Amino acid sequence: MPNRLLIVLLLILFRVNFNQDAKAQQHSYTINLRGDKIGEISATKTEDAGMTSYLVVSDVTFKVLWKSYNRKTEHNLIIENDRIKKSYSGIYMNKNKEDSASMEYLNNNYKCFKFPNKHFNLVNADISYFSAKMYFEEPVHIKSVFSERFLEYCPLEALGDHKYKLSLPNGKDNIYTYVDGKLVEVYVDRTWFSLKFEKEH
Repeated sequence: MPNRLLIVLLLILFRVNFNQDAKAQQHSYTINLRGDKIGEISATKTEDAGMTSYLVVSDVTFKVLWKSYNRKTEHNLIIENDRIKKSYSGIYMNKNKEDSASMEYLNNNYKCFKFPNKHFNLVNADISYFSAKMYFEEPVHIKSVFSERFLEYCPLEALGDHKYKLSLPNGKDNIYTYVDGKLVEVYVDRTWFSLKFEKEH
């Protein structure tokens, strides 16, 4: 199911991106560890013929002791009539799939899959604000954000001064900072290190 869904998503994304009438927004961020750039994030939103697609891709290379690692993530969403129709989230370490999640809206329910073999339904889910949207819209008055990776809602706390703390189901927090309604920084606090995603100018 995930591979089939990914192919469909990519085909739709390519169709949208090659349409000259499509409206696209793209934001790029550097990923920094202790002041050094270790990767990049690209966030693209494309609108065409009543359909909106989101594509968020990150690519990070880092070393632990003497071994080098490459971690890539991708989040794809298709929105139609203000509803998520399909989504796919994947995490790859050195080209090997580490985690993935997908969902598709069918018969008034979301059919969900979480790697490696968990299937479930989300019934009557009204998903209006999701994590990919945080790259394009400041979450003013938003109390929870739907995660495409975890396929569940995450609490969002407004910290003041246009900063917001997103609490993830794995016990970790991300802090998002906006200026003039635009995302300029994400602070990722982890046990052994912290990362900063900073908007490229």
